[in-house]
Amino acid sequence: MTENIKVTVVVPVYNASTYLRECIDSVLAQSLQEFEMICIDDGSTDDSLHILEEYAVSDSRIKIIAKGNSGYGSTVNLGISRAAGEYISIIEPDDYIESDMFQTLYDTAQHYDLDIVSSDYRWFYDDGKRIFEKHTVYDDHHLYDTVLNPCEDVRVLQGRFINPAGLFRKRFIQEYKIIHNETPGAAFQDRGFCFLSMIQAERIMVLSREFYNYRHDNPTSSISGRDDMDKVITEYRMILERLLKMDHKYREFLPEHFRREYESCRYALSRSGDAVQKAALHKISEEFRDYEDRSILDFSGMQMELRDELQLVMRAPEEAYRSLAALKNEVHEGVSGFSCFVIYGAGVVGRRILNGLSEEDKKKCLGFAVSDTANQLSAIEGYPVKSIVDYADKRNEAAVILAVTQRHRDEMKENLSALGFQNIIIPKSMGASL
Repeated sequence: MTENIKVTVVVPVYNASTYLRECIDSVLAQSLQEFEMICIDDGSTDDSLHILEEYAVSDSRIKIIAKGNSGYGSTVNLGISRAAGEYISIIEPDDYIESDMFQTLYDTAQHYDLDIVSSDYRWFYDDGKRIFEKHTVYDDHHLYDTVLNPCEDVRVLQGRFINPAGLFRKRFIQEYKIIHNETPGAAFQDRGFCFLSMIQAERIMVLSREFYNYRHDNPTSSISGRDDMDKVITEYRMILERLLKMDHKYREFLPEHFRREYESCRYALSRSGDAVQKAALHKISEEFRDYEDRSILDFSGMQMELRDELQLVMRAPEEAYRSLAALKNEVHEGVSGFSCFVIYGAGVVGRRILNGLSEEDKKKCLGFAVSDTANQLSAIEGYPVKSIVDYADKRNEAAVILAVTQRHRDEMKENLSALGFQNIIIPKSMGASL
């Protein structure tokens, strides 16, 4: 009966037959049994709908909605609108979850009366064998296992959340009319739902366990040629317009919105091919100059390096493109004589270098190195982040690209010399450029 449903699982499905069984099996294996699973087939042309129907015959908790293709946002919204559970879980059909995810998250949500409960998660890759990488939401361990309110501490929003790693209270979602934007396709349509739910929730908790296993492309696979910039800009314009119509108290989150938008733009740029990067940079420039003209642009949510980079793109997108191309060429030439290399620095500059790597060079990259792992991600775009000491056994064969701004270079060069690294590459094209 509907009054006994604790969790509604919404699974948007489009041509996911290769992975769908593993996803469904992981939900059916949950220790918490009081759930319903709403699977919405978004016009799949493979065997996805047949697989769903096969499972629904044997388990009455599985409900199927079949419709024509309309995109990720409208598909998830439809599932949420039919939800009968106290809390809502959104699970992608190519991912899977640990067997105690719902029980642990639901019990935590009940005990602390939470609007949102989320957790760390793992990326995994199938490349002959399954490889897992832990991804943490927060660098500061004090933000875990405690009730958080973004209006009292904006650091709450700076976590690396993904919607599927948590539960959302249905009553809260309905009261604030939080939905996904219903644009065509699937790219970036989860951004608005995440941001708008986070800023309006008064009681959030994040657990430090990984329950959600998020399938991610192998880092050596080709992603060149994509052009998602229009999708990013459309999504964030819709988020902004919604934000500006909300209670005035939410204006304090504008800096966080602009930070998120630019970082999403940078991610889309990294996935695009050379042929579209110049046009993409012009689109970013136009977008943020429009915000500036409207007197709403606020850089205070960005670190200095990110702010300087955005200001260059806004002021001179052609110069930013030349700088991007120059850095890419310089790194390629620098590592051409080595069988492998490490990027020393996991900040803005390090990501900038990674984004510019050719597919050939990506195969040589061992990962990122940092001086202190205490406040670092475990991986970036599938590449591990380790202490520089952990790469010491590669000191003779690997090149090390120094991926830091000028003021940190001398310190890090001394660090490398003390550890015996000889093959140090210092790109000249970095400066204050993209």
